[in-house]
Amino acid sequence: MFRTIIKLMRERSIPLIWLPVFFVQYTCKAWLFLLLSEVMPPGISEKFHRWRGVKVGKDVFIDRHARIDGAYPERVTIEDQARITAGACVMAHMKAGEYLTENYFPVVVKDVRICKYAFIGLNAVILPGVIVGEGAVVTCNSVVFQSVKPYTVVSGNPAKMVSRLKQREKTKETIDG
Repeated sequence: MFRTIIKLMRERSIPLIWLPVFFVQYTCKAWLFLLLSEVMPPGISEKFHRWRGVKVGKDVFIDRHARIDGAYPERVTIEDQARITAGACVMAHMKAGEYLTENYFPVVVKDVRICKYAFIGLNAVILPGVIVGEGAVVTCNSVVFQSVKPYTVVSGNPAKMVSRLKQREKTKETIDG
């Protein structure tokens, strides 16, 4: 575990003198707060994700069985009124083993953004570098590795657009309530 933490510190250009502080911080973010977010009732689990470093907007729902990147939570942004359902996985990094990394698959660490009003279905997977557009829907069991345009529905592995949603205009009546 210390090797992993030291590698993370080197990737982020953090001096090794900060190892004790980084160890406690990483342990809380990657393990303790993640564990607590899984056992808390809805409405409270989002606070633990914020403490982990995930940028969470207003009126966001994150099911306690959803997984948000453990190593790089600060690279994930979830905007207002987005919904992430059970089993969904949002990853901001991909790292294969040492042999595969050196020969085939580079390490990928990229920001992920889930825009306003987006809906991520059951067991969907959002991979690094993806932007799920405003009002977009990712259906159950989809694997998304390319950005999703606003107000579209994507489905499958790999996820492909299956339909467009009509964007509703906000009228004065709906704004006033």
